[in-house]
Amino acid sequence: MFRHYITTALRNIKKNKTSFFINLIGLSLGLASAFIISSYVLKETSYDKFHSNKDRIYRVIGDNNEVGWSSPGVPYIIKENIDQYVPAVEKSCLTNYLYMAKVKQGEEFVPFRRLHATNKEFFDIFDYNLIYGNLDEALSNQNSLIITKTTADKYFPNENPVGKIMEVSIGPKTFHLKIDAVIEDYPPNSSFKFNALCHYDIALNYYESQPWSANFRNEWHLNFSRMYILLKEKNPGLFQEAWNLFEENNNLSKQNLHYYLQPLTDIHLNSAHLVNDGTRGNKNNIYLFSSIAFFILIVAAFNYIILSISISKMRYKEIGIKKIIGSHGSLIKKQFFTESILITLIAFPVAYLFTVLGIDYINQFFNLSLEINILKNINQLITFLLLLIVLGLISGSYIAFYASRLNPLEIIKFKFENQNKKARFQYIMLLFQIMVFTGLTGASLSIYNQIRFIKNIDTGINLKNKFVVNLDDITLNQTSYQKLHKVIRDIPEIKNFATGVYMPPENSRQVQSAPDPNNPAKNIIYESEFISHNYFNFFDIKCIKGRLFNPALQTDSSKIIINEKASKVFGFKEPIGEKINGMEIIGMVNDYHTHSLHEETAPTIYGLIPHKYIFAIGIEYHPGLANISANKIKKGIQQLFPEAGVNVTFVEDKINAMYSDENNLNKIISFFSLFAIIIALIGIFGQSLFAVKQQFKEIGIRKVNGATTKDIVYHFLKKYFILCVIANIISWPVVYIIVNNWQDRFIYKSPVNIWIILITFFITVLIVLASVLTNAWKASKTNPVHVLQYE
Repeated sequence: MFRHYITTALRNIKKNKTSFFINLIGLSLGLASAFIISSYVLKETSYDKFHSNKDRIYRVIGDNNEVGWSSPGVPYIIKENIDQYVPAVEKSCLTNYLYMAKVKQGEEFVPFRRLHATNKEFFDIFDYNLIYGNLDEALSNQNSLIITKTTADKYFPNENPVGKIMEVSIGPKTFHLKIDAVIEDYPPNSSFKFNALCHYDIALNYYESQPWSANFRNEWHLNFSRMYILLKEKNPGLFQEAWNLFEENNNLSKQNLHYYLQPLTDIHLNSAHLVNDGTRGNKNNIYLFSSIAFFILIVAAFNYIILSISISKMRYKEIGIKKIIGSHGSLIKKQFFTESILITLIAFPVAYLFTVLGIDYINQFFNLSLEINILKNINQLITFLLLLIVLGLISGSYIAFYASRLNPLEIIKFKFENQNKKARFQYIMLLFQIMVFTGLTGASLSIYNQIRFIKNIDTGINLKNKFVVNLDDITLNQTSYQKLHKVIRDIPEIKNFATGVYMPPENSRQVQSAPDPNNPAKNIIYESEFISHNYFNFFDIKCIKGRLFNPALQTDSSKIIINEKASKVFGFKEPIGEKINGMEIIGMVNDYHTHSLHEETAPTIYGLIPHKYIFAIGIEYHPGLANISANKIKKGIQQLFPEAGVNVTFVEDKINAMYSDENNLNKIISFFSLFAIIIALIGIFGQSLFAVKQQFKEIGIRKVNGATTKDIVYHFLKKYFILCVIANIISWPVVYIIVNNWQDRFIYKSPVNIWIILITFFITVLIVLASVLTNAWKASKTNPVHVLQYE
């Protein structure tokens, strides 16, 4: 029987080649889109699941209620207390990213990327694949080093590096580290990435050598480490109960500190609320992209249904005869389901080929790292096959159930009472398809408009023609600062400069607190920025009250300037002369946005920066001379400080980085909107083609009665124009709600733009009518004599 189903299906494919090829293209594109999106979802949801103890591994998260932040940063002192007072913990380890590390290569030191300090317990908690060496004694002393295969291939190509020495500088000290082992790199779906691991004491020595962190071992607020623990059993409640008791007994609550656990497998997609955690995934994007994949598959399935309905009349006699000779409705259903699944099976290799050939371009365009290989990735294979089966069943469902219910006598006589119902259902599916790409197009244009709006809004600060130079491993003093000042001033392409701990736009921040003048028992949280005298003039920030810093007045080093928000928060009616933490206010500037527009302007206090804390230089260049000035200043600083790390970042790039998620989201929606449009148009073209064929006699009668070409074309286009109008009317309220909710992440929202609605409507009408016009035009040009002979 199954062989009969296949034979019949192949005969029908051969008989209806046009319908088959239209379905093949639509289903292939729909599957290719779903393959790409599902691969992204699979990767994002697979982070850290390769560890055998993944269900018992947790990361420690700290709440600092004083500043209202949650962070993965923990202090060094927490480990010994957890190990001692929390019996639920089997193993624990600290990690610390040594961003300042450099390794000797040839005669000079170069940055050593992704060097982390940790404890030997790291290898008891996490899985690893050993290539060379022995991990039994790894990280048991300060001179031990573990490297990944990538690092080994880079510094010791084609050899076993175990026992070799790598000369590594960490700040002012240099260490001769012996390679004890080489391990495989962690896969891309790891939330913890490293190129090498060294003993934690190296990080400890570095921080204790710094004046601001000399008490690194005992200070709870010096939270520069990460901590991972392995529980004895999967019950984080036991940890929390014991740790809460420790916090209560040791008065941590009075320091506004609280610590809790985050499952390892939650780190990638559930860390959006954490500060200082680097780039992570977005759980909302998983839902969004899954929804887009679903709608694209539905559009592709509806294409099949629409075309099946369009050509079903040609198969009425076949169905009627089968029913008369005894075929049950279930057998008819199986026949049509077999045909739909067969066509999707034929579409599968085409879709897979599209995906494999296009994935490199997708990765480059969306800044992703997806890999498509169903032979190596069993999860991909299973997911792709499930998508294939679901698409096949959805595609064949309507026509299978519809055909199985037909009355054989009505079939033979060609008398159907539900033809109008069938046509209405066909147009409802067309309407849904148009709604999908109308909604995606409208959402894409709205997101683009919001991004353009926030990039062009007046943020109270002038960032035009500027870039930022970040300095690593340089501690300036009066003499070295004067030399640096001369280097910058001697570059003619540079118009002006200012210095600070960091330069806007920047999402990093320094937070402090001060007693509320109206309620001394309460602390007010504010941001502090340390800047040079000319900072405000450099960024065209206006002084509203008082004065700015004066380089001629040495006493200004103990004075502060505040912004409008700080004045309101502290309740100052006249801020000049008031004091915050004992420092006198000499001026007030207008509010401006240092951080992204996802956040409101924070109350901010500005003080003059000592030379030794200058880590960033803001440079204003003459128009058109950006690259020349950047190259010259980088070269000049490196000549002055050969050991320095100098990074130049243009303001435009920093702004784009702040809104990278939004830009990427817009690109993805736009890309798959195009797919949805193409798939829907293929279906609309096919439906209009068969609709024209089925109305040849009506067309002939109209032409005999005097209808012109214009009348015939208008007759066909009118239906689709009405569908476009209805689709836009239904889609836009949904788009508005979704986009408005998405805009809640921004302080400023672009208003509803009537032009976006009109442009979306124009695009919809233009594309839909253009796809129908060819078939309508051909029908209008048919000789009525020949038409009346049709059928």
